[in-house]
Amino acid sequence: MYSYKFGFTAFAVCVVLAGCGGGGGGSSAPVVVTPPVVTPPAAPTAVLSSDETVVTSGDTFTLNWSSTDATACEASGSWTGSLGTSGSSAQQAYGIGERSFSITCSGDGGDSPSSEVVIQFEISPAQQASAGAVSALFSIF
Repeated sequence: MYSYKFGFTAFAVCVVLAGCGGGGGGSSAPVVVTPPVVTPPAAPTAVLSSDETVVTSGDTFTLNWSSTDATACEASGSWTGSLGTSGSSAQQAYGIGERSFSITCSGDGGDSPSSEVVIQFEISPAQQASAGAVSALFSIF
């Protein structure tokens, strides 16, 4: 006994297989999918420099900085705060002794610290004489 239901089902399966390219047996080459090459973001660089290495207390000096592949920079050490990715800043020497300055610049590729800039703050001979006179005055009492 032949059933129309069976005949229709067999016909539908044949049509579907034919529309999909059959059930195999073809000579088509395999499809190779190559993933895109993702280049990581470049690591930033940070450079800090000064126009002076020894400064008399009360005088000014300039810090200069630049960076590559950075979106922001931050000052640290004897100066602090947010900075642009390049620039310069006049600073005033105060007191005596060594002061260290540095920056860290950041970008999509991470963070990068600069080399530390060390500046020696000294007092002038006139300041030394003045300090000596004050010291001698107080030693009398």
